[in-house]
Amino acid sequence: MIVHRSRGKAIATIVGGIIAAVIMVFIIDRCTRVDMIIIDDSMFQEIEEERKAREAAADKAVEAEREQARINGLSIPPKPKGNAGSWIQKNSYPSSLLKAGVQGTVSYTLTVNEKGINTNCEVTKSSGSRDLDSITCSKLRKFARFYPALKNGRPIPSTYSNRVRWVIPKD
Repeated sequence: MIVHRSRGKAIATIVGGIIAAVIMVFIIDRCTRVDMIIIDDSMFQEIEEERKAREAAADKAVEAEREQARINGLSIPPKPKGNAGSWIQKNSYPSSLLKAGVQGTVSYTLTVNEKGINTNCEVTKSSGSRDLDSITCSKLRKFARFYPALKNGRPIPSTYSNRVRWVIPKD
């Protein structure tokens, strides 16, 4: 339900631990229009349940694929659990690096053990900033989780490579 429409800066409001408003900003012909949408507890619960159901369905699909690999003796690479893009959030950008205008892309390789736990992070191509490289591996060690790689249907240690692009958001 849209309850307010005005021009101005976007501000998210949190009251008493309950999300009271979500603000969407649209850029139209060089002016900003802000629409506030009220989300009550029941709507938040419904959204969260839908998200969990989507994750559960994705997990079932991965498990079915892995079961087929086990039955048929196939090999498959490690797969991220959930969305790999969620491992590093926008609020992960260190404020000092934002202020200094530091940006870059960090290429990395994670070592994934037979239980799907990442045990090591190696920067394979630096962003040019030791701080960005370090925060990338720090966040990946903390949040990255996997379904382990399979060889002949059995879990094995392996590696997973990707990159993170650190870009300063435009206000």
